[in-house]
Amino acid sequence: MINNKILIGRSYDCNLRIDERFNMVSNHHAIISVTQKGILFEDISTNGSTVNGINVHHRSVIIRLGDILVLASQYQLKWEIIQPYLHTPTVINDVPDFDYANATKFTKPVYTNDSNDENQVNDKAISIGGWNWGAFTFSWLWGVSNRIYWSLIVMIPIVGWVAWPIIAILLGIKGNQWAWEKARNTTDAEKFMRTQKTWNTVGLIFFCISIIFYIAYAILIINGVIHV
Repeated sequence: MINNKILIGRSYDCNLRIDERFNMVSNHHAIISVTQKGILFEDISTNGSTVNGINVHHRSVIIRLGDILVLASQYQLKWEIIQPYLHTPTVINDVPDFDYANATKFTKPVYTNDSNDENQVNDKAISIGGWNWGAFTFSWLWGVSNRIYWSLIVMIPIVGWVAWPIIAILLGIKGNQWAWEKARNTTDAEKFMRTQKTWNTVGLIFFCISIIFYIAYAILIINGVIHV
């Protein structure tokens, strides 16, 4: 059956029906349709879906051939199942990326052996938000390493020195999300999180050492050991 739109879920009226064993999948879980911009995945479920590990619960996103689609952290929807339903080329070019700035988490799926024909998924949620001490402490150095080149503003005399506190705080708050936007096409989520965890740890250690140093320096000045 060729269609411009397919309804996916456990209900009998779905174009692509998911087996009842996958009880976390909604009766009407998602809609995949062909648009002028490309193939659109729309989540309409209770328990959500992920596209390449990104939570897209109640969102509509453009998908490409090879994207990993998981329904309710339980069922991987494979492309060899989807394609017969859609009258569309296998490769879609020049389509917009998903708005990762508004995503709150991504999920690293761990799939069971396909030979058991269950496609079950164990869900490991990892936050891409949260404070990044590496981005805050090392600012432009972290920025260049993660292709956030505008962070080099802090290197501009006077202007950069004044702007540094604001830029450092912004990088600390939003750094993980901005870095993931840059890295998502070249690295996997697990490697990305390991890298940012290392930055975070080193940044926190360096920040604590700096605070201890400045406190000790201030004490020495107060006690007259060091004369300014």
